[in-house]
Amino acid sequence: ITRLNLPLIIEVFLMPFTALIITCYLLPLPAYRRIMFLNLCLSLPLFALTLFAIRFTCYEPLYTILPFIALADKLYKASPFATHQSDELPDNLFAYLLTFFVIQSLLIVPAQLASSNNKTGSAVVSFSPALNQNIRNIGGTLVTHIFLTPRFVFSCDVNTVGTPYHRNIEGITDHLSILNAEDDQTLIPLLLKHQVTQILVYDGYQKLSEKHPHRLINRLIERQNLPPFLEEIPTSVKNARHYQIKF
Repeated sequence: ITRLNLPLIIEVFLMPFTALIITCYLLPLPAYRRIMFLNLCLSLPLFALTLFAIRFTCYEPLYTILPFIALADKLYKASPFATHQSDELPDNLFAYLLTFFVIQSLLIVPAQLASSNNKTGSAVVSFSPALNQNIRNIGGTLVTHIFLTPRFVFSCDVNTVGTPYHRNIEGITDHLSILNAEDDQTLIPLLLKHQVTQILVYDGYQKLSEKHPHRLINRLIERQNLPPFLEEIPTSVKNARHYQIKF
């Protein structure tokens, strides 16, 4: 959490914390006790996973929406409108909904925009038929950006090193070591270990390290100081760098 910027903290944690406060408020009330208890049993482990890894934020709607709906239901039932004693929309319910939309508009949406503006990897990744055919022709094992590996496994029928799934810890670690290698003594054993035959990277897909210009991924993108066993394969995709390994 300490490494997150303020917009991302607001985007990720504001809704769960607010939902937790509402849950604690409604939990003692008999009409909402059971549903709030079940929601709490679901929310605590999922929120703990979110604290562990940001990728689990996709599950937030499962436990954040219900407390807001339950609170709106309580405010509605407590109003004269619900008992047909008044034809006017309850002021407290209107204020609650207005507060929700104000928070959404003034805090969460700007935080999402600020967070997205800080992200790298905005380059367009093209999967051209010619590039895919070149990859298929070489075959073997491909090293590319981690989150692109499933696409090439599916479309080009090649093996990959850093395919992102939980049991592939060693492969992901070696994948990062390959792209961050600064010398052939580190690089060659890893390439031989996984029988890597080709490397594909995209200029602009991720931010390059200015402090470590000798990392392999920097050299591949810049086409500078390349190892002698790498041969670039021409491609029509302007920001793609496709290399075949020839020992």
